[in-house]
Amino acid sequence: SKKCARKRCRKGRKQSRSLLAFAALLLRPHPRLKSIDITIWIHDGILNEVEQKCAVWEKKLPALPSLTDLSVYALSPLPPRILAVMGGILAAQSHAVTKFYFVCNGRMSISSVAPSLSTLPALQHLEVKIDEIRAPGFGHMSHIKSLSIVENFITPGPSDIILSPTQWPMLEKLVCDPSTVSIFLRVSSLSEHRRPIHTLQLNDVTYEHNWGRIPSGHTSSWKETIVAVARTNYSAAALRHLHCEVYDLEPQHLRRLASLLNHLETFVIAVTNKALPVSLLDSVRG
Repeated sequence: SKKCARKRCRKGRKQSRSLLAFAALLLRPHPRLKSIDITIWIHDGILNEVEQKCAVWEKKLPALPSLTDLSVYALSPLPPRILAVMGGILAAQSHAVTKFYFVCNGRMSISSVAPSLSTLPALQHLEVKIDEIRAPGFGHMSHIKSLSIVENFITPGPSDIILSPTQWPMLEKLVCDPSTVSIFLRVSSLSEHRRPIHTLQLNDVTYEHNWGRIPSGHTSSWKETIVAVARTNYSAAALRHLHCEVYDLEPQHLRRLASLLNHLETFVIAVTNKALPVSLLDSVRG
C-alpha cells in the first residue's frame, strides 16, 4: 500500500541519515577508537545522495590508529564508494585488525572490502555468510581462531559443502546453525587434521551480565542440537563451552547430552517455547 511504502521510505531515509552522520564523525581523527560496529540499510530513493556525501569521505580517510575491530552488517547492497571507504579503513589497519565481520545482503561478498584475507596477519575473529566458505582457497588462514557463519536462505544446504582437511586448522570457536557443525567436524577426519574446536555457539545464543541474544527465526530441535554436539567427538580438543537454543526441553534430553559434557566449563541454554518444567530444574540442581 502507499502508506506502507511511505513508512519504508521514511525508515530508509532515517537509516541513511545515520550513515551520513557516521561518515561526518569519521572525517576527524579518532586516535583512541578501537571498534566500529555499523548496520546499514540504504533506501533506493536516496542512494545518489548517500554516494555524493560519501565521495568526500572517500577522499579523506579517517585516521584510526587504534582500530582493531570492524563489523559491517548491510541489509541492502552497498554502493561502490561505501565499499571503497570500508576497504580503505581495513587496509590502513591491516596489521592490527583482529576482528572483521562483514555480512551483506544479496550477492556481495567479503572480497568487495578485503580482496585477500591473507593481508590481515593479526586477524583471529571472522564473521561471514555461509556462501563465503565455498570460495576457492578460502579458509587457509592459520591464525583464525573464531569463525561465525551467518546462514543464507538462498544458499543450498550445508551438506553440499566439503572443506579440505587443511582448512581452518587452528579454529577453536564455531558460531553457526547446528546443521553447519558437520562441515567442520567430520567423521572421516584423520586425527592429525582435526580442528581444535572447544567452543560451540549454536544459533548465535549469547549471555552477558546485563543482556543476551536469542535470534528470532528457526529454533533448533533438541535432536538437532544433540547431533551437532556429538560431532565434537571429532575435534582435536574437548568441548568446554556450549551455547544452544532448543524448545520443549525435558530432563531426558539433558541426560542424553551429559555424556558429551565431561569437560564443560560454560553452558548457556535458551528454551524459547515454554517455561522450564520443575522436574528439569530439579535434575539440574541434582
